[in-house]
Amino acid sequence: MYNYNTDYSYGYRGYSHNVGADAAFGMSILSILVFTLVLAIIGYAISSLLYMRIFKKAGIDAKKAWIPFYNRWIFFELGGQEGWKSLLVFIPYVGAIISLVFEVMAVVEISKKLGKSPYWAILFPLGYLTFGITTLIWYLTTASSNSQWKIGRASCRERV
Repeated sequence: MYNYNTDYSYGYRGYSHNVGADAAFGMSILSILVFTLVLAIIGYAISSLLYMRIFKKAGIDAKKAWIPFYNRWIFFELGGQEGWKSLLVFIPYVGAIISLVFEVMAVVEISKKLGKSPYWAILFPLGYLTFGITTLIWYLTTASSNSQWKIGRASCRERV
């Protein structure tokens, strides 16, 4: 006959939580999130400053460079693309790729309008391989150069 006074755990042996290890894990996750947030804010500030310089050259109000999503909309319009194409990035999976194609086309046009070779635009998509370094180089060379907007001031559609 079976002895019912034996182990009824069915493989469960109890859990002994190590509170110190759990707290350390939680703190490491929190520190990673804070570090990522700080990097995102720094990246946003740098990109807005560079957008601001490009917008000034095009004759567009520089304050618009600090409005999230709208700054990219204007950037697309400066490059001859329709602004709504900047929102394609929100389509899951393929949106980022589609948006990148239109953004590179805008970068080529902006390079031409600022008197730079359109081949400079190759730096922009290479940013995905170089963790944004070449994209930053494109922004810096475009925004910091002494070149002027070649096709007059931005058109009425581009001023929005």
